[in-house]
Amino acid sequence: RHLGFNERITHQLVDRNEIPQKFSNREYVQPQWVADSINAELLLPIEPYGLGKLPPPHLSPFIDDEEEGYMPDQRKVILELKAQAEGHAGAFENEEEGEEEEEDEEGEDADGPTTAEEEMQYEKELAAEQNGKETGEAGDAAVTRSKKKSKKEVEVERQRMMMPKKDRRLYDKIMFAKERKAQNVQKLMHRKST
Repeated sequence: RHLGFNERITHQLVDRNEIPQKFSNREYVQPQWVADSINAELLLPIEPYGLGKLPPPHLSPFIDDEEEGYMPDQRKVILELKAQAEGHAGAFENEEEGEEEEEDEEGEDADGPTTAEEEMQYEKELAAEQNGKETGEAGDAAVTRSKKKSKKEVEVERQRMMMPKKDRRLYDKIMFAKERKAQNVQKLMHRKST
């Protein structure tokens, strides 16, 4: 049965720039719109996925942007759309994630300072050290932190030396991959800023 005249069809997937017959009650989108909408867990706008348009870059749902250290522009757009669509009919309901987020928020209060606060304190200490203000609490904290860091590095190196040769090689490969990933993120950030 031919579905050409069915009025219940609201969206039609098209992988070509030209189609022989258009219907006024339908939206024509590229197949990537479906995959991106599912990955984003909301109905994305159809304009970027229209006929003859180059769709936005596809984002993998398996990559954690925070862990990678780089957030693509399209991810920022999707996060903004999610914030706007929260509670609207276009957003998919996902009760399990909401419960997990509530548990995480409760756990943060009991743990004390968060890593973001610690990072901000560390940034302040670095700024004070660069300005030559090593007197007072900030200077003492910076010196103590550098001693702790060197002790930690010594301990890591000691543990590495105690590993069997096979495990040490695997550990070195993992650390090399992390360094390479950090360098790639630096390159992306540099390209983006220029």
